Amino acid sequence: MKLKTLEKTIAFTILFLLLLKLANIYSLSFLLFLLCFGMSIVYCTMSIGIFRNNKLSKPFENHDENKQQTVLSALFGLGIGMCTVGFAWYLIALPSNRVILIAGIIALAVLIPSTVLLKKRFEPSFVKSALTRGVVYLGFALFLILIPKHTFLKIQYRNHPEYVEAVIKLHDNPTDSTYIEELSRINKEMRGK
Repeated sequence: MKLKTLEKTIAFTILFLLLLKLANIYSLSFLLFLLCFGMSIVYCTMSIGIFRNNKLSKPFENHDENKQQTVLSALFGLGIGMCTVGFAWYLIALPSNRVILIAGIIALAVLIPSTVLLKKRFEPSFVKSALTRGVVYLGFALFLILIPKHTFLKIQYRNHPEYVEAVIKLHDNPTDSTYIEELSRINKEMRGK
């Protein structure tokens, strides 16, 4: 099995579960979080093999051919890994998700032009693979940064506007016990308890 196949399998599973979550079929935030975090680990640890199209059994085969390419592969892996961790944290609404997304955006915004400028030093397959992944993840991270804060919440719970309003109030005032009680009451009503 190639690392590229593993990467695509995880990515398609994440997209499928995200669509189910937005359709409000299941509460899949934790599973999505685990898969995104797993994707981040794959990128951070196996990026050298992914960009060289190696097999899963030998991810670091021929890793010392071009040391600059190896370093750039590892940096791309870290940048993409930061974007996927930021997305995972975005799904479960952790407060520092934007910081991690911005760090990933900055890393990729530096690496992509560097790769374009130095592309004659690297293998064409590496340049294509790194630029494609870098641009996709950079675009996705920018999309998440630019959309309003509670957009996914409003989409997922579009049939429960009172719940959305209660969550937004609680996010704005996390220590106010009246908002906590209100959200708890609405949540019990939604679940039919």
